[in-house]
Amino acid sequence: MNRKKQYSLPTFSDLPKAADALTEEEFLADPFPYMKLTTRSKNPSKDTEATYRSHMNQFLTWCRELDCSPFILTKEQLSYFRDWLLNCGLKPATVALKLTVIRHFYTTAISYGFTSSNPALRLAIKSPAEKAPPKKSLTAEEVSHLFSIFPEEDSTRVLRDKLLLSFMVLEGLRIVELHEMNESDINLSLRSIRIDRQIIYPRDDTFTLLSRYLTSKEVHSPDKNGATPVFTVLGNNNRGNRMSRQSIRDAVNDILDKAGLKEQGITCHTLRHTCGALLFQATGNLDLVQQTMRHKDKQLLATYQTPPSDVPIRHTTLLQIDTSGKK
Repeated sequence: MNRKKQYSLPTFSDLPKAADALTEEEFLADPFPYMKLTTRSKNPSKDTEATYRSHMNQFLTWCRELDCSPFILTKEQLSYFRDWLLNCGLKPATVALKLTVIRHFYTTAISYGFTSSNPALRLAIKSPAEKAPPKKSLTAEEVSHLFSIFPEEDSTRVLRDKLLLSFMVLEGLRIVELHEMNESDINLSLRSIRIDRQIIYPRDDTFTLLSRYLTSKEVHSPDKNGATPVFTVLGNNNRGNRMSRQSIRDAVNDILDKAGLKEQGITCHTLRHTCGALLFQATGNLDLVQQTMRHKDKQLLATYQTPPSDVPIRHTTLLQIDTSGKK
């Protein structure tokens, strides 16, 4: 039986300091807890928090190497940091994200009285006009072609990799959600899966594929946390262990490569984006897309949602994708 995860309350010393008790040194040592209080998303995912911390640490390290406080920088001086990032070979989109984090940093610093201006406010990235925009999604025909490359066999590897593809491009799941998925998250009788704090009802073909894959899997002992991962390593090294996020990327990239669709800009996230793009094309309903893709700006469902009397149809069933693999 699954039990609701227990969370311990923080102690008073764990709480962020009040503005009048916070020193500049303390703020610069770890600004992220205070940044969370001044942004719309006060409960970011672990990946988002790690990304923000990494970007902030890089910027503050740059300031320390210049022996200057970030609070005395002007927009012109901050533009040198932007240009340095670009000269290091970072993509404009990556630099733009770093600048967004820095803007949040200065907004927080202003609210705590450490500075009066935000030099990153209008600092932008100009992408080369001659560059074609990256491909954000695949067509329905290309997705059907992806499924057609799998051999007609029920080996565990074929079922696993085909299921990874289905979860991304037909259900819109993220890599981290596939990485963290456990067998205890699956309700076979309701044909549902718990993802984070939500319950989803996959398409019939996706859930049937999931059932076939689970039946074909070798039985392994639970991991150190007592959980049995859904997606496991099949090679001799680490056999039966949970697939890492990089292993999932490698498996999906191999599928894209065999299908002749692997090119710059086409990644695992492209498959998730494809799900939303094709669903919007099929329905024209943006609210439905946001609900299906489970974006952060929508209210999260309860961890243990009471299932409806009539199990809802998974909206992605509307996507006309041939998953049979027949050519």
